Amino acid sequence: MEKIQKQIKSLDTKLLAIVFGMVVIFSLSFIMINKSLLLFAVGLACIVITFSFYNFKYLWYLGVLGMPISLELSELIGDSALTVPSDLIAVGFSLLFLLKAPSYKEDLQKIFSHPITIAISLYFLWMVLTSIFAEKPIVAFKFTLNTYWYLSTYFFWTILFLKDNKKDFYNWLYIILIPICFVVFFTMFKHGLKGFSKQASYYIMRPFYKEHTAYAASIAVFVPIYYILAIYGNFKKWIKIVFFIASTILILGVITSFTRGAWLGILVAIATFWALKFWGFTRVIIPFSLPFLAGFMVFFGADVFFSFSNTGNATNQGLTKHIKSIINLRTDESNKERINRWVAARGMLEDRPMTGFGPGNYAMTYAPFQQYEFMTSISTFRGDGGTAHSEFFLAASEMGYLGLILVIIWFSTTIIKGFQAVLRTQNDENRYLYMAALTGLMTYFVHAFFNNFLDQDKVAIPVYFCMAMIVALDTFYKNPFHDN
Repeated sequence: MEKIQKQIKSLDTKLLAIVFGMVVIFSLSFIMINKSLLLFAVGLACIVITFSFYNFKYLWYLGVLGMPISLELSELIGDSALTVPSDLIAVGFSLLFLLKAPSYKEDLQKIFSHPITIAISLYFLWMVLTSIFAEKPIVAFKFTLNTYWYLSTYFFWTILFLKDNKKDFYNWLYIILIPICFVVFFTMFKHGLKGFSKQASYYIMRPFYKEHTAYAASIAVFVPIYYILAIYGNFKKWIKIVFFIASTILILGVITSFTRGAWLGILVAIATFWALKFWGFTRVIIPFSLPFLAGFMVFFGADVFFSFSNTGNATNQGLTKHIKSIINLRTDESNKERINRWVAARGMLEDRPMTGFGPGNYAMTYAPFQQYEFMTSISTFRGDGGTAHSEFFLAASEMGYLGLILVIIWFSTTIIKGFQAVLRTQNDENRYLYMAALTGLMTYFVHAFFNNFLDQDKVAIPVYFCMAMIVALDTFYKNPFHDN
């Protein structure tokens, strides 16, 4: 492989560009003429393979660049859930990870000794094991394989690249800024033509995102990251201005998405930032706030399970009424359906408490576990209306009690290590990188109570990237004088 790489690198760049262009034209021609998914995949695979030999790190950059604008093939041809170019690049890197792992033995030993990596690895190993006992094993193994693609490419490879070059902590933000802002502008322009109505917000971001909650979860991760680095990053003034403008554009995108989970996630990220910034004051407040939070959760839990029996139709259109609907569990149709999915997930957990129904199996198996009193006008028995609407309930229903415990350990470990790193590091640059990654993750961890998206590239990539930032800084940049 090393010899092949050297030979290809010696080729003229113009010649490579011509080859890439010919393959692209060939593939697109067959799409328009024959609608051939196979030839399309072969064509893109040729590009991926050639590009990876030339310099596979550039291919990783391409995956980051293409994340916001990647498309499901079902939007173009056929009925495939494959996303291009993200999935093809992830597949290539997952194979490359297996081939190159021996040459990164020492680095991987350090990475696998980190608590976050241990937590992720345990969760993934349990996913593999429960796939064997799944209701539909083929679906479970496909789901598990999909998870491996994203983990190997955007968690492990990211750490290895960050270890080699500290500039990559920022390069990925430079690279992704234009396409993600383009998607938000595109969405808001279309949304504006519809009067920014709530109904339009559900689908207006197509073809780049299938629906509004995944769109909001994806862009919300970047809001605190760009904001923190715009204020505290060691950049030229114009870069800070660009980052601040980007964070403003993205938060407008989140607001107009009408996605309450993302709104709450950003609020918690802001609270996390200020808690860390003024930790001396915060740690005094925490003992007094815990009883209040416990009381609120008990009250909220009681409201969930005992007081949403009244029926009614949700007709809220305005932003103010939509905000109020966050805690409206009696008449808001979206909230009521979410409760229906949670109740079904609990029934599945009680039916198979050890291994659950298998990864990726919820959508096809939850229907019989719905209870009539919790069903809504948008409930379905066809398994085509989404999944458990919670990473936690999804893990419980698909991987049993241990799956639920492991996902809690995974998220909790990440938060704890992030907090510890911010408070202990002696390097100002590292502190704000830690803080940016942690607050970005907090937007999703909160959202994970209400939706589940780690099986989708557009959310998994930024989430795993932020986790990789924390692990890379902890593992290879703890020394304040260490600078690659």
